[in-house]
Amino acid sequence: MSTDDADESGNDTPGAADGGRFGALPDQYDPDAVEDRVFDRWDETNAYERTVEHHADDPDYFFVDGPPYT
Repeated sequence: MSTDDADESGNDTPGAADGGRFGALPDQYDPDAVEDRVFDRWDETNAYERTVEHHADDPDYFFVDGPPYT
């Protein structure tokens, strides 16, 4: 995309200036509201269950989080 295609903010993503693709952004960031929307989406799409099913035949593994020797 050329600079001629960019909007007055310099953004060349279609719909970005008016919030077109993803909607308008709120004036204040509210992490609790974002978290609620993400959890709602996961519930609507059964994301956890589908992930478990998708990886049912994968080999077992473990994950160690944190500093060693604690």
